[in-house]
Amino acid sequence: MCKGTLKAAPTSISSSSSSVGDGKIPPSGFEKRRSLIEIGLLLFSAIYGGIYYSNPDIDVNPEFCSQEILDATNGACRRPDLIAYKVVALSAMITMGLIGVYNWHFTSKMKFLGSRDASPEDRLFGALDASDYLNVVIFCYQLWDFVISFTIPEHFDAIFLVHHFLAMLTALFSLEYQMVSYYSIFYGGC
Repeated sequence: MCKGTLKAAPTSISSSSSSVGDGKIPPSGFEKRRSLIEIGLLLFSAIYGGIYYSNPDIDVNPEFCSQEILDATNGACRRPDLIAYKVVALSAMITMGLIGVYNWHFTSKMKFLGSRDASPEDRLFGALDASDYLNVVIFCYQLWDFVISFTIPEHFDAIFLVHHFLAMLTALFSLEYQMVSYYSIFYGGC
């Protein structure tokens, strides 16, 4: 495995016990962030359940309701599952966007890693806490979305399921093996 050539950074790249280039294998990011993952999954489920069971009085496009539902509700199409799904998806996207934009554009760690002073190995193998947090959100959302897609007919499609499964695996591997942290910030949040 390549060793990073990290020179002097404005601040340390990671607050974990191992640092870039010291030859140590970084600890499992998944185990380190396990409690955040559990909280994230519970939060997404609580938001979804709260909105779903409150059954908001919001009509959606009638194409998403069967004729039987339209007849029973005098033409109103209420799908609390779709409304709840959209709220969870929006909250996940906003969280990922805020983490990504802030860290990519406004932190000294990312500016250093984007400079010529940092090596490619630093960008590939350097552990970043911000990347861990972003990958936690991605992993939680993709796992939650994979499971919930079985209950929403419009999302229960092989392409959606494969997409969510592969995105979840990518976030899991990035967390577990502490790789491509620098690029995770851009592709996961910017």
